[in-house]
Amino acid sequence: MMRPLKNNNRAFFALVLLCVAVPGFAIVKAIAIIMFWGYCVTIDGFERSSVIWVLSVSANLLAWSIVAEAHMVSQTDMINQCSRILFFFMVLSIGAHVARSSRPRTVELDTLILRVAVLAMILKIVILTLVLGGWYSLEEIQKYVGFETVSDFIGLGLQRLQFPSDIVILFLLPCYVGGKNRIKDAVFLVSITIVVLLSFSRFLFGGYLLCLVVRYVWIRRMDMISRFSVVVILVLCTIFSASLAVRFSGEGTTASDNTRAEQIRHLDSAISSYPILGTGIGSSASGYTRSETMPFSYEVEWYALTMQFGFLGIAWFCINLIAVLFVSLKAGKQVLPFAIVFVVWIASGFTNPYVTSLGSAFGFSILMLRTLQNESTNDRIRA
Repeated sequence: MMRPLKNNNRAFFALVLLCVAVPGFAIVKAIAIIMFWGYCVTIDGFERSSVIWVLSVSANLLAWSIVAEAHMVSQTDMINQCSRILFFFMVLSIGAHVARSSRPRTVELDTLILRVAVLAMILKIVILTLVLGGWYSLEEIQKYVGFETVSDFIGLGLQRLQFPSDIVILFLLPCYVGGKNRIKDAVFLVSITIVVLLSFSRFLFGGYLLCLVVRYVWIRRMDMISRFSVVVILVLCTIFSASLAVRFSGEGTTASDNTRAEQIRHLDSAISSYPILGTGIGSSASGYTRSETMPFSYEVEWYALTMQFGFLGIAWFCINLIAVLFVSLKAGKQVLPFAIVFVVWIASGFTNPYVTSLGSAFGFSILMLRTLQNESTNDRIRA
């Protein structure tokens, strides 16, 4: 008979690093998630409420897979979308389980957050170096590793690299306490900033600034990271002033907004045709797709999910989501920061396909670990 792992935290932290910091390698990540989830269920002991929740999620996905069959949705698209949503909920259940059973110390969670930020930055820099050095094209790297990214230039000869997992930045930033080592704190902030800069996403720019404020509210002091962030932001705004001006007010911005508006029109039309049950998991708006490889994926993901699930299914989806996150709402004074990050995450679903990404799932897991820590407030904010 197998015994529980001696240190669940290390295994979970390794899973976070693999699935969040490293782009692509979907099959490897899927196998790792299934193995860890299976361990949690069969060996580490899920609570009865967690088992009931898993059954609810499974029933939700099964029911709307049947709806997809009725609408003759491609089985490939249905399986792809269903697996994305299933893995999203599996990771949430793993995160909730680890948060309730392990509750790592502040320094341990800070170390994980730092490693995720640094590794994500390093990998983006490596990819950028390979492309700009002429060794590989971005298309070749995407095909080999298995990821998609926007391919615009952002100025100074740099290439834009935006991954779905970048949404995790909005969770890492407010959850990092720091204050014990100034060098590590500076490395963390620089890493986070570079990841956001290379994504060149207006939403992530705004979320970055807001989450700096959330972090200040959470730790209740103006620490080195807060002060250093002002300097970093001013320097980058000066260096990339022209590119940022174009990004926020240029023709590219108008085209991007028009694309989202067009997506909303097509998806809203499909929702109006099938408002209650939707058109099934993996379906796409008739005659309009955003991606050839994932036709069911749209930048306005909440609209896409509502089209697929209908109002009944999306309500069930949201109930399942809120149920697993409710465990963190018992954290008393930490409810406000949690709620702000949650609202920012909801908003992300109207600008980019972040909602069911692994970055969101693991981000919420880290947020649950932070809010359920059993250390005193004094230890959390100690410089």
